[in-house]
Amino acid sequence: MVLHRQFLARFLVLIGIAPARVASTAIARTVTFGKGWNVDRGLVGIIQTYLYHPRILTGRLAGKRKTSPRDRLLDTAGDLFQRYGFRAVGIDRILAESGVAKMTLYPHFASKDEMIAAYLERTDARFWAWADSAMESADSAEAKLRALFDAVGKLASSPECLGCVFQGAAMAFPELVHPAHQVALRHKMAVRRRLVGLAREAKLRDPEGLAAQLALLLDGAWIAARTFREHDNPAAGVAAGAKALIEAHRPVRQ
Repeated sequence: MVLHRQFLARFLVLIGIAPARVASTAIARTVTFGKGWNVDRGLVGIIQTYLYHPRILTGRLAGKRKTSPRDRLLDTAGDLFQRYGFRAVGIDRILAESGVAKMTLYPHFASKDEMIAAYLERTDARFWAWADSAMESADSAEAKLRALFDAVGKLASSPECLGCVFQGAAMAFPELVHPAHQVALRHKMAVRRRLVGLAREAKLRDPEGLAAQLALLLDGAWIAARTFREHDNPAAGVAAGAKALIEAHRPVRQ
């Protein structure tokens, strides 16, 4: 009995033992198992590698809670989108690198555009969790503004930061009615509203104008992160820029 290579590859992906990109590149050789049993040698290696890998033994096979297919799709898509751009990455590559079968994709996302919008919505929630954490120990509205831009400077000047996915989405999909552009626009407007609220609470002059300037400074830091990476990245100075703007908007004493 000969077990077909393609059938086995698809089977391993479906049951979650091996990612599609690994299963699909197995070497097309056969090896005999007992009387009349032949199986692809490359796929045997996949089974041995993935089934007996310590992470598998202590995770999936030991009953550890595993990531849902939806989250695996969004995690993989997000990493690829950030590195290569929204338009350069196709569904097939996302499926291959996530190890999720195509038949599992469509119950979660009807299209690539829907997946992008869902990824951006999740990123928006994570951004606010990060921002709130950065400001939680500050004891005043002005201190919160300073703490936020301190955190932005640290993040944007790290080599791991690849910039702002919302900027990337707005550039990749310039049509205002596109779902990704709409999510990006809502995110940027929410950032400005938060900055306006903090500036107003801090009793700084022209809170709307200050918030607009701080938002531009914030966006500039994300662009610098993507452009310069570790090469003399000016994003480290974003906190100093925010401080200067805050000082310039203090109430004028009579």
